[in-house]
Amino acid sequence: MAAWLTVTLVLFSYAIHEAAGLGWLVLPGLGLAVGSGIVLLRVDRRKARPFFGSGVYPDREAYRGLTGFILLGAAFLPFVFTCTLSLYTLLGRSILAIGLLLFPYSIGSALVSKYLLPVLFRRLNPRGVGILSIGLLLVGDVLLMAGISSRWEGWWLAALLLVNTFSISIGYPAFTVLSLTGVPSERQGIAAGIQSTLNTIGSGLGVSLIGLCLTRGATESALFACCGIVGVLCLLALFVLAWRFAPKKAVPLPPQL
Repeated sequence: MAAWLTVTLVLFSYAIHEAAGLGWLVLPGLGLAVGSGIVLLRVDRRKARPFFGSGVYPDREAYRGLTGFILLGAAFLPFVFTCTLSLYTLLGRSILAIGLLLFPYSIGSALVSKYLLPVLFRRLNPRGVGILSIGLLLVGDVLLMAGISSRWEGWWLAALLLVNTFSISIGYPAFTVLSLTGVPSERQGIAAGIQSTLNTIGSGLGVSLIGLCLTRGATESALFACCGIVGVLCLLALFVLAWRFAPKKAVPLPPQL
């Protein structure tokens, strides 16, 4: 099982990181890796002593949080990459200037995490905070597209404020809480490792997807396409968060004789 898992992860990682070079031929590789992972889990569940253990995620909300972690990573890192690349290519800002520009937003993110996040958790449930986080990321993506179109730096500043200061600082804790919902205390270490891995995989997948758009250079149309990918990922995340799980159907009792 360990060898099977290793081969699956290597195939998945290779397909993600070589997506820009492979082009759309990467899709069969990703499909094969995902299919291998699904079969691996099904075979493992039938064993008397499962390799992955059992009872890690008894609550369905945890799977919502894990999916949110993947999509948050897949959308956030590509947004930052597209934002900095467009500042460099379209506005001619130096790498040093871009780095200094991003620094104050990190301080703002720390302040939001300390003072605003507790208020949001008291007023909204973790899923609501997650929806707010993705919504802010989506609005920031739209503002970035406006900046690319108009070349006005104010749009970039507003987009970074919404995403780097607010969205990521409330989104990561919200999805952490969601993904640990109902997890037994003795399984929380495994659950935390899984959520961190999925977030990293999502980030790599998102960067690889926008790499497909930049194969012919960082043109305005290519940057718009990158923003489009981020937007689609955000909409997918909102759908996952807003989806209401259907309650389990009660099994009817046989009529009494």
